[in-house]
Amino acid sequence: MRYALYFSPVSTSLLWQLGCKWLGYEALTRQLIKQDPVPGIDTARLYEITRAPMHYGLHATLKAPFRLVDSFCEMDLRSAIRMFTDTRLSFVIPPLVIRLINDCLCLCPEYQPSELITFGADCVRNFDRFRMPLTGAELGRRKAEMLDSVEEKYLERWGYPYVLDKFRFHITLTGKVQNPFERQRIQARLEKMFAPVLGETLEIDAVSLFREPTPGQNFSCIDRFPMKKQSVRSDFGYGTEKGVPVIAMYD
Repeated sequence: MRYALYFSPVSTSLLWQLGCKWLGYEALTRQLIKQDPVPGIDTARLYEITRAPMHYGLHATLKAPFRLVDSFCEMDLRSAIRMFTDTRLSFVIPPLVIRLINDCLCLCPEYQPSELITFGADCVRNFDRFRMPLTGAELGRRKAEMLDSVEEKYLERWGYPYVLDKFRFHITLTGKVQNPFERQRIQARLEKMFAPVLGETLEIDAVSLFREPTPGQNFSCIDRFPMKKQSVRSDFGYGTEKGVPVIAMYD
């Protein structure tokens, strides 16, 4: 059994509903959903393209999937998340856009404000005590990716290479799409489908706990821990003083 700490939109939001419809999976109910067709892409191919993100459910990673160490149980993890979110204020990130990054299509903010980077790092550090170290096979699979020296160091220390200064907030919508024809068709469909939420800011207002019962089974959202509400600005500007551009996306 594996757990993961994600940001997932509240289930009543249009973003959640659109995202689940696109992926063909609703992680709260664990129900499969019939996907709408994409012109020029057959049904089997669309499923193949969305299978990887569907497995994890609609989310942005805060603490990548991990197995619990033997000294903790799920209730311990839940209690720690609740204590963490009880001391945190919600905040708003810049408008969402669809970007092709590393051959994947995803939703991400126009840039990453420093508050988002700090929040991601706090999640990684605060919950690492619950994480069982990766096995040799798991490390080997990750190291087979194109990792730089810093990412390899983070993989060994934190169990995931894309953390701290390598963290990039993203909601994955496809696996790798390298065929230019497919990419064009899928991106056009995504831009049309997600048009109501593109260009809109997103409130980071909770930490969601997801669980994978057995290897290969889809993750499900088993709880969502809200943070304290605060009045937040949405008049985002541009410039290096505002944050870090989103330049990479990782599964």
